[in-house]
Amino acid sequence: MSLKLEDVKEEDRGILAPCGIVCLGCDTYTGESLEAVKKLKNIWEGGNIKDTAIAIGLDQNEIKITLETLKKYIEKSDKGKCPGCFTGGFSAQFCGIAKCVKSKGYWTCAE
Repeated sequence: MSLKLEDVKEEDRGILAPCGIVCLGCDTYTGESLEAVKKLKNIWEGGNIKDTAIAIGLDQNEIKITLETLKKYIEKSDKGKCPGCFTGGFSAQFCGIAKCVKSKGYWTCAE
């Protein structure tokens, strides 16, 4: 028996990706690392690590570059968490497996 995409409830479509990855365990889907990055940036900026880094042997320029990288990550990630492949998630736009599965009306490649 084949499970067709239309047989899967809308709210369940973001649970499992077409390739078999469990979305509920994916950081891009849960957004956990984004929250950690925001906290780290706030701690570093609040503690003025750019100016005090030299006292503990850290390179101020490396700290500056790291903070800029964290800011870029936050800006790009603030568009929201991945909605899942079946609802137009980022991976679905370029993933060959997602395109193949969707074109055949299946839920996963295993079908």
